Amino acid sequence: MKKPGIFYGIGEAINNLFGYGRIIGTGLNSGAAIKEERALDAVLAGYPRNHNYRLRGGAVVPSYRLFCRERLVTSLFQPKMESFLDIGCCRGYYVLKAAEGEHCRLAAGIDVFEPFVSISKQVRKCLAVENANFHLAAIDEVAESLKEFGGPFQTVMTIGTYHYLFWGSSRSENAFYDHRRILSILSDLCTERLIFSGRLELERLPEEIADKARGHEKADTYNTADFLKVASEFFDVKEAGFLGTYPLYLMEKK
Repeated sequence: MKKPGIFYGIGEAINNLFGYGRIIGTGLNSGAAIKEERALDAVLAGYPRNHNYRLRGGAVVPSYRLFCRERLVTSLFQPKMESFLDIGCCRGYYVLKAAEGEHCRLAAGIDVFEPFVSISKQVRKCLAVENANFHLAAIDEVAESLKEFGGPFQTVMTIGTYHYLFWGSSRSENAFYDHRRILSILSDLCTERLIFSGRLELERLPEEIADKARGHEKADTYNTADFLKVASEFFDVKEAGFLGTYPLYLMEKK
């Protein structure tokens, strides 16, 4: 039996953005539920804006920017995806989307920024999505205790987070400085597929990361060509379009 939907339909998302289209699923109608949704809405918007969404009547409504990205990303999900891990899950939208799949036993998200994990857990509880989990963890921590996190996962995704894995960030000093190390871990985490998009050129890094990268001994290795060369050791890599101006890759595990 197909799980009750928690997402507005495509037409509703386009026409209403943050509006009030037809609700898919049973919905939540009590005053307490509406109040809880409004409280969550207050912390579901902000940076990064391409992850913004709201809750309406027990349904998830993506911003137009997120909706446009979602169509590209979810087109790469397997039709019968059984498990999913989002690395750098932010507020958990793609995890919730994956969890809605009829065959999905577990959709998990990890992030190193505790507020993102906390709000994702609150949304999961509000929507009663039992097959979604969120963890404050880095990829090497998951790899070291893979079964405890529910892995390995059929599909792993990392979008917009690779430069943080490589160089670290103000939110986490954990950095690998090595394509092969990162891609080896990503390969261990998945059984079939990696969905990937990220900033792979030094000149396109956020200023905070660029300052750290300049002059580093690994700076010369941080480019698309070197990344793809190493990725091909672990995956069959196919171009799948762009998310904004950044390439989107579908990587099938070898």
